[in-house]
Amino acid sequence: MSSTICLATLVLLLVGCVCSLDHRLVNRKRYKRGFNHHLDSSKITLQNLTCDYIVQPLDHFSSSTNQTFRQRYCYYDKYVKDELSPIFYYIGNESPLDEYVNNTGLMYELAAKEKFSALLVFAEHRFEGESIPNFTAFPEDMGCFSYLTSSQALADSIALISYLNPKYNRPIVAFGGSYGGMLSSWLRMKYPGTVQGAIASSAPIFGLPLTMSGNITNKQDWQSSPNDGTMDGAFHIVGSAIQTTINDSKKKGRDNSCYENLLMAWPLIRQTGRSKDGRALLSESFDLCEPLRHEEDVQLLIEWAQSPWFDLAEGDYPYESSYIPFALGEGNSKLPAFPLQHACESSGLANNLNISITGDISNVHFNIWLNKTQSLNDGDDDILLVQVDWRNLTANDRNFAEFQKTSAREVFSAVKNAVAVWFNVTKKVHCFDVIPAINAKNFTRLQKNKFSDTSRKLIHQNENVKNFESRIHSSTKQEMCLEKLQNETVWTSLICNEYMNLIMIYARGVGRDPFWPPSHDKEIRDYLDTLRNREAVEESYEQLCADPFNYYGYPDKTLVDPMSSFLDSEYGGTRIKSHSNIIFAGGLLDPWSAAGVYADNLQGELLNQKSQIKYPFVQNLTHDGSMIALLLDLGGHHLDLMWSDPEDPPCAEDARIIQELHIEKWIESFYKEERHSNDGH
Repeated sequence: MSSTICLATLVLLLVGCVCSLDHRLVNRKRYKRGFNHHLDSSKITLQNLTCDYIVQPLDHFSSSTNQTFRQRYCYYDKYVKDELSPIFYYIGNESPLDEYVNNTGLMYELAAKEKFSALLVFAEHRFEGESIPNFTAFPEDMGCFSYLTSSQALADSIALISYLNPKYNRPIVAFGGSYGGMLSSWLRMKYPGTVQGAIASSAPIFGLPLTMSGNITNKQDWQSSPNDGTMDGAFHIVGSAIQTTINDSKKKGRDNSCYENLLMAWPLIRQTGRSKDGRALLSESFDLCEPLRHEEDVQLLIEWAQSPWFDLAEGDYPYESSYIPFALGEGNSKLPAFPLQHACESSGLANNLNISITGDISNVHFNIWLNKTQSLNDGDDDILLVQVDWRNLTANDRNFAEFQKTSAREVFSAVKNAVAVWFNVTKKVHCFDVIPAINAKNFTRLQKNKFSDTSRKLIHQNENVKNFESRIHSSTKQEMCLEKLQNETVWTSLICNEYMNLIMIYARGVGRDPFWPPSHDKEIRDYLDTLRNREAVEESYEQLCADPFNYYGYPDKTLVDPMSSFLDSEYGGTRIKSHSNIIFAGGLLDPWSAAGVYADNLQGELLNQKSQIKYPFVQNLTHDGSMIALLLDLGGHHLDLMWSDPEDPPCAEDARIIQELHIEKWIESFYKEERHSNDGH
């Protein structure tokens, strides 16, 4: 899901920049494809593994083409006892396999145990890393990415597993995180005779249109109903994570106003930016490299300052980590422990900033007040600054002037210092350009307000675009396809080929998160409404899946089922209770967990018979307990798959215990069945 999206033809998704030309994004691409400097010498990494290739057909399901490609896989066999040892198989996702080899410590730690002594195998996703087809051999009428689908990727894994385990006499346990977690769960569901069980961490398989209710928002509480099927689910979790108190004796009892201060900041920024003096104040407070010259520029500032909160929540690990910045192309610099909470506390956003909010926040109808200060006459009440009614913003100009004189700099500087945790992760940035974080690639493009075309206007004012477009027209098909692979990950083509749109990121600012303005008109209440009102959805799709020269082979958007019924039919949607031997793990600090798999009102708990320790965060997905969900209250993006760390919260430690117990049971069951079969019964 951490997909760097930079379209070769439209270059519009990243706000206010021309992706292939901007030097900052060029640096991102270099990071994306180079992993050598990312190695931790204290742990097993790619340099310790043996890598090889298997020839795979481009199309596993028909003879329509005889094209092939070499799929890279790497293995580690230092723990293996004999030829019957189990295989722990990581099914790669939208990056070169190096990233997963270097970070998926759980697999190594389990494989090293005497009772497992497993062979570790890491497979690279087709069209990633070194597993790229030779486009020059393709027929002229065949699109470069026509066969880049999840179904074909699963078939690659089955072919590779069959090659490594030709007698099917070794149990296979699949592992995967994020999109890889989707694949590992689907691998077990589709091919239970080949894969004995699966660990699917942070796997948002319930985020597709037919697997969610598709409401814009749902007022249920996240902790009691994690997957409540809403289109604002991801940002609701960001807000919930911002309000989460980390158990630290130094922090106990400390007030946390970060959520409310953020929510109030956006209307105050918008109102301040309506005047020339206000834009100067914003430019100075946010340390902008280029001053805000026009009122329309203020929306770019808002989008920029809102964009990193998703990434900070995704990377909310209990220790310093470069995993998310590196995965998103920001380099090898480390975010601090629990960076989301750190951003709030270190910036002062968690403190009282002399502003307050009243009204119906859940329906985006509220007032923002400047609290009484020494600069005001004693006895005066708090003064009203702005009134917010959905997207409408009404200000008291006289009172707002008082705010700009007193509290404005403190508020805006606090927001700047908070987002600098992400944007200045290198500690080398001296001023900021309003280029949003990568994971904001199409959140803001779905906003329907008068500033929605700002980025397009700015881009087309840039003369470099004309030169860039001219170069596109003179490029060959192979060059265009290779450039697309360099600039993006496979996730883009999966979206375009299978319409794998995860709709829990479609809405924000509609009453359950600390963002404003709302992404949708007030009368739009569910996903069907967005389809009836298709302008925003189709604009995003047209930008993402543009194929003006028919190089890529994407299906025409008019032929794509907007409700993703193919994926629902292919993988069963929410109808998964007939499956077994899958553990879904979701970190409740991670926005992607909004589309995670959780029980339908079946709250269960697993009892460890050896230690009599109960794990109340376990949910049974089947009555026999063969498929479960783990809810990690302090978990970031697939934290459970990472190397164990002394700073891990109890939920991560317990999750790994539970996963180990289940894997042991799956493997014992496999060997028992094998012995039974060999005895002739």
